[in-house]
Amino acid sequence: MHFSPPSCLRILDPIYDQDVLLAPRGVDNVEMGSLTLPRVLAPGLHLSNPRGLISINNDDFNPPAWLFGEEPERNWCYYFEKADLARQDGDWKKVAKLGDKAFNIPYAPADAAEYLPFIEAFARLGRYDDARKLTEIAAEKTPVLRPMLCSLWERVAKDGVLGKSNAQLGEVQEMLKYCPVQ
Repeated sequence: MHFSPPSCLRILDPIYDQDVLLAPRGVDNVEMGSLTLPRVLAPGLHLSNPRGLISINNDDFNPPAWLFGEEPERNWCYYFEKADLARQDGDWKKVAKLGDKAFNIPYAPADAAEYLPFIEAFARLGRYDDARKLTEIAAEKTPVLRPMLCSLWERVAKDGVLGKSNAQLGEVQEMLKYCPVQ
């Protein structure tokens, strides 16, 4: 897990977080925000298996109020956490639906890395303009995310979602400038 307020709590996943930068030596991770991985967590990233934490994405489950208190008001993190869980299950339609709902409220993340589940869902569902727009916003807001954005688009292309031409991948690689050409 990784939590660096005002960013949302994140369950680290080696599939999606392999390109997170390590915090520079001697720099407190709080200074860098959630854009870097604390050095103490890096060696264990490959051991993380978030799919084993919650096996079923159950929207009807609510923790007991007598133990945890009342549910707080829903904010960006509510939608991000639900979307990240749906991404874990590969439920891209649900991720996109949660994104549409959050962006229409309008909520936006404090941490541009929180756009990633929505970018991937939109790309996988053929909503390339939406995915490209969020990619551009994330890259402009936080340039150190470019390697993660490149990996995301390459993963989607590798899965054959972008079609045979992969024109979308080329456009994104050109926009990000730092993607390795394959």
